[in-house]
Amino acid sequence: MKNSSFYIIVFTIFLSQSLFAQETEIESLTEWFTGEYTTTEQTAIDSQIIDIHLYVTPFDIKDQKGKWFYLETAYTDDKDSPYRQEFFHIYVARLGFVYVDRYAIENSEPYIGAFTNNDLLKDITMEKLQKNDYCTVYLQKRKDLYTGSSNGNKCQSNIRRAKYATTDIEITEVDFFLWEKGFDAQGKQVWGTTFNGYVFQKLKAKK
Repeated sequence: MKNSSFYIIVFTIFLSQSLFAQETEIESLTEWFTGEYTTTEQTAIDSQIIDIHLYVTPFDIKDQKGKWFYLETAYTDDKDSPYRQEFFHIYVARLGFVYVDRYAIENSEPYIGAFTNNDLLKDITMEKLQKNDYCTVYLQKRKDLYTGSSNGNKCQSNIRRAKYATTDIEITEVDFFLWEKGFDAQGKQVWGTTFNGYVFQKLKAKK
């Protein structure tokens, strides 16, 4: 009986430490990922890269673990008219992997500019979001970055005759690397940059 109690105590301590480590991991990643980004620097050396502006802001959804992020992407010369709005759900799951689930929303226009007014995201619920099934990116911490990719050919895509898409991500304190590619049924790439992904450099916050 004493042995049983000992193992329960040890397991409880281990579980508490594990949960604390997970929360610390997410808080660290949130601090790194949040911010304003641009690809301006990369466009000067890579003709495939378009000059893009990206805003990443964290928010919470009630009763959901991990952290939620709203991402707004626009051409740098037209930052007030985003061509892409999506949501990332980042959380620690099995085997220490950090999962990145990606979501869209049917009517995204009301959330334009949410990076400067977080209140716009208060009405976001799970019922409003549409998950991109099988498009989860699995990240691992490696020294000073988080890096990972989606799972093979399971993420479906119908853009430009594609059958599936892949995503590679790296997150550091100073930049966000994103490489998205679409492939047809024969595995031939039909969209996305061919030699390298987009390197979004984080802009320093204005004092």
